[in-house]
Parts: sequence; C-alpha cells; structure tokens
Amino acid sequence: MGHSFRLAAFIAIISASAVQADIRPLSGTWQGASQLTGQSGCPPDLTSAAPTSGGYAPRYIAFPDVFDGAAIAGDFTWVRVAENHWRAQDTQSRSTPLGALRISFEHDLYVESETNMRQLSSLTARFPAAMVQMIGGASQCTMTSRVDHARVGD
Repeated sequence: MGHSFRLAAFIAIISASAVQADIRPLSGTWQGASQLTGQSGCPPDLTSAAPTSGGYAPRYIAFPDVFDGAAIAGDFTWVRVAENHWRAQDTQSRSTPLGALRISFEHDLYVESETNMRQLSSLTARFPAAMVQMIGGASQCTMTSRVDHARVGD
C-alpha cells in the first residue's frame, strides 16, 4: 500500500505542476483574425467560395483559473497536448444521395502569452466516389487556416 500510495501522490503532484506551468490568458475582451493558409484536393467551386480571411468581433471571454480551450468557442472537447498547447478533434459523417460525406476537424491552440493565442486548424472532407465524379477534384479535400486571438481590452 505504501509504494502505490506514494506513486499516486507523486503523479498527482507532477500533473498539478504541469497544469500550473501553463499560461492563463487574461479574461477580458478578445478578438480573432483568421486567414485561410492552404488547401489541397478541393474542387474549384469549393475553394472559390471559401473565405480567405475573417475572424470574430470583439467579445468578452472569461477564462477559468485552470485554462481550458472551451472558453474560446465551438463545440469541441479540448485536450492538453503539452505545456500551453491544446487540441480538439471531431469527425462527422453526413449522408447524401451520393453516399456518405465524412468531415474531420483538427484544431491546435497555442497559448503564447496572457494576451495572445494562435490557433491552427484543418478541415478534411472525404467525398464519396459518386460525388467526386460529379464535382471533380480529388476524393479528399483539406483546408488549413490560422486564427490569431488577441486580448483587446478589459
């Protein structure tokens, strides 16, 4: 009992220290600027319709004492990957008359300071064969983007 209890306590202390080492963004008004950084295998109609830049308007975000990406936005489950690095992933399958369309998202969020965060995202769509024949392009389309989150006020 003594060794396993000490090991569990040691792991709890190490885990708590790692989380405490993360930068905690300041609560306040944040704004995001986004840009499309790349694409591959996407049909021309889709790439021409995709916005090349955007973001979100200033809004108040309250961050918890122990940072969690859920405060940012989106219906994602964020998992801590490393110090100041969080990841959210999701895959959805949608039924279409031409077969199943599968869409995967991956977001990596890097907390760079109390007032700045960088998010790198990718969206991958896997098209059913009948859809590829109809719209052209490859069977898989990937778009990548970057969002720079900045604290702009209290």
